[in-house]
Amino acid sequence: MEPSVGRIVHYVPNGSVDCIAALVTAVNNAEEGNVNLITFPPHAPPTLFWNVPNLEGASIAQNSWHWPEFVL
Repeated sequence: MEPSVGRIVHYVPNGSVDCIAALVTAVNNAEEGNVNLITFPPHAPPTLFWNVPNLEGASIAQNSWHWPEFVL
């Protein structure tokens, strides 16, 4: 899947293994998967991040985004 504006993704911040809900606000490089995000942490105000890479498949890829896991 290619990222697009308005898609919900998961963001992994530095120093954490937990994901935060995020919304794609811009696609910088669709081939590499770099996007701008606004995150929605549970106990903090929303935060903007620019040019965040998609490191899908990396074990704990901090400062990156990935697609939400499919849950039945």
